[in-house]
Amino acid sequence: MRALSKYCLVLLVSACAIVPANAQKYKYPYGVEAMGVPEAVGVDTIMNQSPNNRSADDIKTALSIYDGTNVTKLVFFVSGYKSFLTAIENDRNDVQTGSSPGTSGTTSVVSKGVAAQILSLATEHGALARTDSTTVSTFSGNPTGIARLLKGDEAFPYCAIYDFSCESGLARILEGGSFHVSFNTTPSNNASTTSSTPPSNNSNILTTSSGQIAGWGARYDFHVRKKPADIAKNYGKQFNDTANPATAAGVAYAQSVNTLLHKIPQQQQDAWVAKYVAVFLSDATADHGEFTKALSQAVSDLADLAQKADPQFKTTSDLVVTRMSSYFVSRDKLVDDYVHKETFSVSYDDTRPSNQPSQSSAKFILSARVPTFAQVTANGTVEWYDQILKSSVSRIRDAQFALECDHTFGRTDAQLAPSLSAAYYFQYMVDNALLTLPSTALAPGTSIALPGNASELLNTKGPIHLGQVKVTFKIRNSGLSIPLALIFSNRTDLIKGTEVRGNFGITFNLDNLLAK
Repeated sequence: MRALSKYCLVLLVSACAIVPANAQKYKYPYGVEAMGVPEAVGVDTIMNQSPNNRSADDIKTALSIYDGTNVTKLVFFVSGYKSFLTAIENDRNDVQTGSSPGTSGTTSVVSKGVAAQILSLATEHGALARTDSTTVSTFSGNPTGIARLLKGDEAFPYCAIYDFSCESGLARILEGGSFHVSFNTTPSNNASTTSSTPPSNNSNILTTSSGQIAGWGARYDFHVRKKPADIAKNYGKQFNDTANPATAAGVAYAQSVNTLLHKIPQQQQDAWVAKYVAVFLSDATADHGEFTKALSQAVSDLADLAQKADPQFKTTSDLVVTRMSSYFVSRDKLVDDYVHKETFSVSYDDTRPSNQPSQSSAKFILSARVPTFAQVTANGTVEWYDQILKSSVSRIRDAQFALECDHTFGRTDAQLAPSLSAAYYFQYMVDNALLTLPSTALAPGTSIALPGNASELLNTKGPIHLGQVKVTFKIRNSGLSIPLALIFSNRTDLIKGTEVRGNFGITFNLDNLLAK
């Protein structure tokens, strides 16, 4: 018996090693890929045949759960894929979840490289370069992610990592688009209009804004994630290297795989095979997109059967994934396989500060990841007044540049992941600032009423320099982050005079939860 078991193990290792050697690219969510020999029919061949010309035997062969490729895909679906997504979301420092730097409540010196792919919510207190400092709550969303959520589809489609055909052309276009709306959740603390503060201090004529919306905007992110083909080409080689019978890792992997086989009762296996043979013989899978969706559903159903048959199946799958250490050992490599090292975005923001005309800005965002070191993000922004009423100030309000570096500390498996950020922000006020005041407002230090129109504040033109040190505590797998920041600046947009401010907030990114 012991000799027979050893012989079976050798055969299993050999089978696992041979199959991937001829299939270096995993294109489909389930099924044996093209084998490279005429007599072997893979799912790619079956897909390109009309349903009337497909063979039931060929489909059964392609769906066999005892094939090494299919075992890998099943295990990756059950354990690896979700771990893969969760690890990515935990380790990313390039996701913008809070309000833009121009609002009156934010902890972000820069707008990060990409927006949340589904939903995010942030509540932050303290402005950066603005005089009016309040608490602002920001809701951000991605139309494609929200549509999937409302429809009940997978938020992060499994088949998307293999083939674009499970996503519509419209979804691929909209994937990079997002929007955000910020709300004033507490009133401004600035003083009344009757203060005896000297005229050089403009803070005494600022009043609480009656508007609840602090701003809104839209953006489009490029290079959010790599094309599936760019990722999938590595799976076959990595699996082949792991399952190589000449290595100890290959033997350990084969032993782990062996525990997965024969877990599902034969009757249930037969029913599953019969169901999907019928599916792939039907006209409904003549379309390539529907064919790929059916393969994705097949591996999902198979995973459900396996986990019902064996409560330890998930644990065993985790062990198999652990044996595939050549793929999962490096978090930097894992992120490199899925996320572009560089992303760039364009955005439009409309902010509505207290006592000032609404302002629009156009921004270019560039973000790059330096492996094992930091995430570096740079912004270039031009801001203008939506209207200047009867004033003579320039329509262009200011130009901005910001640079930030983020680095995460601690173990990759720790529950708390602190990150340290250092940032520099420069803003040049092209002209004196413009205020919109009620007719009851008084000129600083006088009893003279100001006209209910745009009023020019004197001596606000010039540069603003700002430095920020921030610590963000991210609770892994939860989507919760708590940023705490300290800001040093030579002035604000309306008042000349050095400032030291503290900013804090709490953000929630739904992507982290749905990735699980």
